[in-house]
Amino acid sequence: MKKIRLALADDHGLVRAGFSALLGASDSVDVVGEASNGVEALRLVQEVRPDILLLDIAMPHRDGISVLKELHGRKRPYVVILTMYANEEYVVQSLRLGARGYMLKDCLLEELILAIKNAHRGEISLSPAISRYLVNEYLQAGPSAKTGRSGDLLTEREFEVLKLIGGGLRYGQIATALYLSRRTVENHAYRIMKKLGLGGRADLIRYALRHRIADPDRF
Repeated sequence: MKKIRLALADDHGLVRAGFSALLGASDSVDVVGEASNGVEALRLVQEVRPDILLLDIAMPHRDGISVLKELHGRKRPYVVILTMYANEEYVVQSLRLGARGYMLKDCLLEELILAIKNAHRGEISLSPAISRYLVNEYLQAGPSAKTGRSGDLLTEREFEVLKLIGGGLRYGQIATALYLSRRTVENHAYRIMKKLGLGGRADLIRYALRHRIADPDRF
């Protein structure tokens, strides 16, 4: 199996070395470069053209958000944020700028590798710590917008599923949270996409954030 070519950007040398060693030992990831600041990260992307850029938020010269803005709209690399900041503004801004993941540095190695694999497939992942918080908040939140671009109303259940998708939960997690089968959740997601004119799970997440169905103020 072809390995995912990954570059990582973090201003702490020991942190870079640690993640580089751990990820490099994986059967799925090939670490092809490291950067210590945002300017170096952008240069590295041009030089080695990685599939995935693992990017910290707080870095000198140019921070992670600035790097994301520069890369926004490009097909490669997909960006996964790896940071210590569970700040709602950073989470929402990163996803709106096209990040395919937002992971906290205290996540498990297996969770980070899964997020990298998901990003490579074009899917979005959130750190489990953030997702667990979002489940509790979203299930208590009232509807804020139920009409799609097509003018079709979402049902209460479809709206509930959309909120949880917007929180980064996968279909199996949503099925568990709502006491449904995975197939039922997938069917709801398909109907939501048809009503809203969207093409996939990543589009659903961005739609939920953009229309505040995912309620960014509650992150």
